[in-house]
Parts: sequence; C-alpha cells; structure tokens
Amino acid sequence: MRWAAIGAVMMLVGLPSLWAGDDAKDKPKEPEKSKVAEEVDALIAAHQKAVSDYYQRIQEKLKSAKTDEERSKIRQSDPFLKNDETRDKLWDLVEKNPNDKEASLTALQWLLHNPSGHREASIKGRPRVWDMLIKDHADDPKIGPFLSDHYYQHAAWEEELLRAVLATNPSKDARGMAYLSLGKYLMDDAEAAQLLKAFPEEGKQMEPFRGKENVKKLKDADPDKLAKEAEAAFEEAAAKYGDVVVYTNSHTKKNVTVGDQAAGVLFELRNLAIGMTAPDIVGDDLDGKPFKLSDYRGKVVVIDFWGNW
Repeated sequence: MRWAAIGAVMMLVGLPSLWAGDDAKDKPKEPEKSKVAEEVDALIAAHQKAVSDYYQRIQEKLKSAKTDEERSKIRQSDPFLKNDETRDKLWDLVEKNPNDKEASLTALQWLLHNPSGHREASIKGRPRVWDMLIKDHADDPKIGPFLSDHYYQHAAWEEELLRAVLATNPSKDARGMAYLSLGKYLMDDAEAAQLLKAFPEEGKQMEPFRGKENVKKLKDADPDKLAKEAEAAFEEAAAKYGDVVVYTNSHTKKNVTVGDQAAGVLFELRNLAIGMTAPDIVGDDLDGKPFKLSDYRGKVVVIDFWGNW
C-alpha cells in the first residue's frame, strides 16, 4: 500500500506539467519577428548599452576630478554622439521597408522620444514621424502601448493621431488608450487656455514647447468647451474601455486600467476645478484635536500636503 500511495503522489505531481503542456499547445504563438524588426531592436539595444557605458565611463573619470573646470573638460573630451548615428540608421531601415509595420512602429517611437544631438535636425524630423504614424499606423492594433506614453509636444499632430486611431482602429486596447490620451490632451489644453485668458503674457513662455500656432489657437479657445470635450472622452473611455490595462504597478503588481485613470480625472474635473467648493477634509491638528476644512468656510486657508517616506 505504501508504494502504491507513493506512486499515486508521483503521478499527481507530474500532472501539472502535463496540463501546462496542454495549455502551451492551446496558447497561440507570437508571430516571429521579421529580420528588419530584429535589426531595429538590435540598434536600439546597442544604443541603450552605449548610453549606459558612456555614463559609467564619465562617472569613473569624474571621480578623480577636483574642480568644476576639470569636470567640464572631461565631459567635452568625451561627448556622446550615438543618438545621431542610431537615428540615421533607423530612418534608413524605415524608408527601405515601408511595409514592415512592426519594425516601423518601434523605430518611429524611438525617433520621437530620443532627440537628435543636433536639435534643429530633431525638430525638423518630428513632423515626419507624426505624419508616418498617422498615415501608416493609426489602424495598427499594436499602437495602444505607444499612445500611453506622454512625451508628446502638445502639437496638432498628437490630437490628429488620436482621432485617427478612434476613426480607424478596430482594437479595443488601442481605442481605450486613444480615448484616455485624448481626454488628457484636451484637459491639458483647457488648463492652458484658462491660464492664457488670465495671463496672456504667458504665451511667450509656452511657444517654445507648444509652437506659435498652437498658442494662438489656445488664446482663442473656450476653456469650458475644451473641458467638456475632455470629460466626454474620459466618460467614453470609462464606459466602454474601462478594463483595458494601461500598465502594471511595479510595487503592488496590480493592473492599472483605463477605468481607474479615467475615474480619477473625472473626479478632478467635477470636484476640483477652480471656483468649485473644495471637498471637505477631516483630520487632527498638531495638538491632536479633530477639525474639518468646512469649519473655516469664508476664510483664506492654505492647505499644505506633505509626507515623509
């Protein structure tokens, strides 16, 4: 009986691996990457390694430097120019392989987020990147993660891409991310337009980041209308795409969804806008006595949120 029991246990221990094998067979395999996509990945990986090696090398040299002048000379004698080289090679691959969407999307994402060492070349290249994204990738189901990145320049191209995705993309994930990103874009525009109404001179400070045409458009815009458009985008995101995962929290390991983010911003829009009654706050003062924010209604109150981690 003892040996029979051991044999039964061994069989049960082996079962999970058999089931895992069946699950592996049922799970669809990821399509293999094209050679061009592999070349793009290799170029980006090589760039990342070069960046890491550069900073490590510089840090080693700076350890022995005793003055700011010495540190400045070290940086000038060992400039990092890999961005331009990688940029040129990626553009070459994209232009020679226009039908390889996977390779193109990865390359364009890198080109948008990694400025050239020559700032003028980088700025001139952005419209070209956005144009290709709008024309060639708006309907790509894999564009969703790209839309969650917020390195954009608040230019008309960004809004045009998001609206093109909503008009042509069949993917639930991509559409959910597009509605969420469009809501954030419009909300940011509403806040900028409101600032410009109150302080028109702020436009000069905005122009280097948003461009003259965009700032002019915002000066003429209705902040309330933009805020309502943003609210409508968040409502659509929450109602139809709430379960789409935006990212996984590295600490809690829990998924943060479109619904989570949309709910937070909708609360802000509906409860925390300038001119609205502040939500009540209940707590203890420095002497341990309970107090409420509403106790100070009609008085000027400064609220200082702070933490110690």
